[in-house]
Amino acid sequence: MNKTGKIFRCETCGKEFYRAGWQIKLGPQRFCSLNCRRHNESARKNISKSLLGRKVWNTGTVGVMKSNITSFKIGHAMPSVVRDKIRKSISGENHPNWRGGITPACIKERMSQKMKSFRQTIMERDKYTCQECGQLGGKLSVHHIKSFAFFPELRYEKSNCITLCLECHKKTDNYLSKAKNCVASLAFAVPA
Repeated sequence: MNKTGKIFRCETCGKEFYRAGWQIKLGPQRFCSLNCRRHNESARKNISKSLLGRKVWNTGTVGVMKSNITSFKIGHAMPSVVRDKIRKSISGENHPNWRGGITPACIKERMSQKMKSFRQTIMERDKYTCQECGQLGGKLSVHHIKSFAFFPELRYEKSNCITLCLECHKKTDNYLSKAKNCVASLAFAVPA
């Protein structure tokens, strides 16, 4: 293959570099890289001239500038103090999705700290093992044998709860939307 290029010498660093014929046709080859082009004395003067008359980003500030509470370097963990402050500033009525505190009591109780610790005790009792298939660990959940939503008096009853893996939990008759069907059948079974 015939090479149509030439070897040039960089004006900034003095290093020799090769350019192909099609690159030479684009214009003069004075620098080996973009970095050398930017650090050339004439380029620095041109940049300096273009920035004349512009306002500096921190014009009018006095003393040392403090960082914004939410600013942190990407890849670094946000300090817990800052994280807590942000969370408190956008929680409750200050959150953009706030609709006047209309969360049902059932959902509030499911998310409560009391329920979280109760789930933990049930899983510890069952040694983090699915009581149906025997799976140890993985995605486990606490299943209320008598529905959480329709039997509030049995919500914190240990004998009403067992630990199940996600697949076994889906097979139960009162998992998620199946509970509505379960209530409908209860309504027919109870004499009026």
